[in-house]
Amino acid sequence: MSVPTNNKLPTNGVRRARRMRYERTISPEEAALGKILILKPYWNRLPAPGSKVLVAMGGETMRARVQRVRCKCVGPQRPHYHYYFVLPRRVTLKSWQRVKLQISEV
Repeated sequence: MSVPTNNKLPTNGVRRARRMRYERTISPEEAALGKILILKPYWNRLPAPGSKVLVAMGGETMRARVQRVRCKCVGPQRPHYHYYFVLPRRVTLKSWQRVKLQISEV
């Protein structure tokens, strides 16, 4: 799999959503990093990495950032990216916590 060189998420012809819901169980790694992994089926619905989004979670709305991180977790011959919602530092994520997010563009 080749690694895209531009900073845009692949769209596969799908139009980005202005709002979307996203549910996930937080892994221990995500809790330690303070980031929420964005699964591949949702990539094409988000703005480009570095963009700000509004995240409603647990009755609170906050600004977050879409982050792209280069990774070789499946070996150096298969470099790829992981995408995350980076939340404000004041937000504490707990391992195995189930989160329901409402994502909107800023």
